[in-house]
Amino acid sequence: MVAANMTGTEKLPLLVIGKAMNPRCFKNVKSLPTEYTANKKAWMTSSIFQDWLVKLDEKMHRKRRRIVLIVDNCPAHPDVDNLKAIRLVFLPSNTTSKTQPMDQGIINNLKVHYRKQLMTKFIKAIDKKESVSITVLDAMQHLRQAWDCVQPQTINKCYLHAGFKISDQTNTRANADSDPEDDVPLATLVVNNITLAQYASVDDDLVTSCPASEQDIVQNIIDSRTRTQLLSDDEDEDDVPPPLPPTLDATTAALEIVRRYVISQDDGDSVMTGYNMVANYVTEKEMKKCFTKRQSLMTSS
Repeated sequence: MVAANMTGTEKLPLLVIGKAMNPRCFKNVKSLPTEYTANKKAWMTSSIFQDWLVKLDEKMHRKRRRIVLIVDNCPAHPDVDNLKAIRLVFLPSNTTSKTQPMDQGIINNLKVHYRKQLMTKFIKAIDKKESVSITVLDAMQHLRQAWDCVQPQTINKCYLHAGFKISDQTNTRANADSDPEDDVPLATLVVNNITLAQYASVDDDLVTSCPASEQDIVQNIIDSRTRTQLLSDDEDEDDVPPPLPPTLDATTAALEIVRRYVISQDDGDSVMTGYNMVANYVTEKEMKKCFTKRQSLMTSS
């Protein structure tokens, strides 16, 4: 699930819905790249939407903010009462393709960035004569990275294209296509006359929710009460065992390689801030480790 404000300056964390509540690849992972939940069909349901909405409402209320949330008129998106900081506005029925800003190019742009990463990964594997396995965690990480790549101006143009206006933008209409930077040279590598645009939209017709039957409603209630026991590990679709987390020393060594690569590039300064954030995070972990070790030695003596 994708959500962002009109100016594109605030993108909410993506919500990914899988089939297993605790996939094997989540082992040893304490910080997921996106929000995550699950049900047996990997569909958006009214209970999942309500849980997500209540958490967002609490977050906005703590920050003393009030927002309007524009929502598809879909059976999986019920009206929720007693919200403190959010006012829900539902789009007219059967007009999603024209009035939903996310459908004007934002979701497509996200998919383009996501599938660029997948294609690059597969090409590198082919060059190395290796096989590729994409776990749920891998997909979430690629989605998080792709969402970070969707630019504010792209989001704003899609809102304008859907008919939303800001006072200083009156009747302006902008092309909601992807930014020029999103034109991908990798498109020429797609075989069988399939363009990158076609590849990016290959799952546009995938069913992600359905009008709830009485049985579905009952099952949603049961799932919401037993969410942590939704699916056992032996029903997990991931066959690949989760990798062990790297040691702090190995992470520090890898960061040094990344630093040397970044400073060797002409445009390296554009990502140096991001690199420094990661490097400082690891340095704090190292300092904490050293301090803890020293205290332990002092205590033992």
